[in-house]
Amino acid sequence: MLIRLLRYKPVAIHQPGKMMVTSDTLSRSPAACSQETSNLHEDVRFHVSMVTLSGPVSGGKLRQLKEETQQDVSLRTAINYTVMGWPTYKQDVMLAARDLFDFRNELSLYGGLLLRGDKIFIPYSMRKEILDRIHDGHLGITKCRERANQEFQQFAEELNFHHATSSPHYPQANGEAERAVRSAKEFLRQNDPHLALLTYRATPLPALGVSPAELAYGCRQRTTLPAVPQTLSPRPVNHDLIRNRDMANKALQKKYFDRKTCHLPDLEPGDQVLLKKEEGEKGWNQPGEVVGQCAPRSYIISTPDGQLIPNRKHLMLQKNPHKNHPECGLQTAPVPQEPAPPIPWPVQSPRQIPVIRPASPVEPSHQPELSSSSPVSAKMPAEKSTQPYCTRSGRAVVKPIRYQ
Repeated sequence: MLIRLLRYKPVAIHQPGKMMVTSDTLSRSPAACSQETSNLHEDVRFHVSMVTLSGPVSGGKLRQLKEETQQDVSLRTAINYTVMGWPTYKQDVMLAARDLFDFRNELSLYGGLLLRGDKIFIPYSMRKEILDRIHDGHLGITKCRERANQEFQQFAEELNFHHATSSPHYPQANGEAERAVRSAKEFLRQNDPHLALLTYRATPLPALGVSPAELAYGCRQRTTLPAVPQTLSPRPVNHDLIRNRDMANKALQKKYFDRKTCHLPDLEPGDQVLLKKEEGEKGWNQPGEVVGQCAPRSYIISTPDGQLIPNRKHLMLQKNPHKNHPECGLQTAPVPQEPAPPIPWPVQSPRQIPVIRPASPVEPSHQPELSSSSPVSAKMPAEKSTQPYCTRSGRAVVKPIRYQ
């Protein structure tokens, strides 16, 4: 019966019995069996012949399949069960054909070949050969990518637009698309993705002050939150004002971003560079040579592992005495030089400290001498040098006034 139904594509639709007037009436008076009804065996034979003849298999290959099928224990056991009848229970089936028990009603036999629907069972000894033939048209990952790039370039030429690629391992270059993918993933993680999408469309954008629904339809969308009916009525949107807000917000973001960045000079073919393969990789370990520039801020680099296309951010120019490239942020080892002679530094004059005179005046020439028992030492300090002390780098060290 299954083979006879393969020519059709039935669709099961439930219909109440009270609605099936015609079929109920005809079932009470069945027609006699027509002599033109085809025999089941003829239908099976016709179907199997169509499968074997329409397939792209030569006569020699079919004979080989028949011979290998008779040598295969699993298929030979399944053929015997198909002809003689399958057991009722799976545990009664021989171990060699137990894997075919679940779809035993779909099996058929014609000309020594075991079929499942319109597909021929391949013996175990010929499966590797058939798999190799299946993969004859597969060009591999690299060739498939090259073919896809060529087709897309042809598509760009037909529609007359320029295709600019971004650097690998640098998602910042395509930030708008990356942010859209991130939002889509967040929607799918919600319990109700449709409700999350509705909320996103009805939420005003912080930089613009309007929601995506207002930009697209000119009115707010109804959400699960209570709202006044007047707020859902259509109202015009000043697109020029929205555009100016967007440009001002992007300019402000660029201003804050540029504070922590610097301009990197362009590279020339033949420059020796060190590169990072990924953003989080530490150190500049892999050497390479610049072949050329393929896109804005993307260069073709020749390395021992092959050619790469990194971003300019992932490249550091090696020092070359024959070329002058002001590499931003490039730190090189200092060249040893003779220490410079110390530079004389003028000694700062101490500040004038006011002296409090005693109540009874004393002549300067008759000042009392300090005895040795005095807590203050009578030893006069040594005469200080007027030449300041200089460090090895040439910086003069001047003592603060309170220590002089």
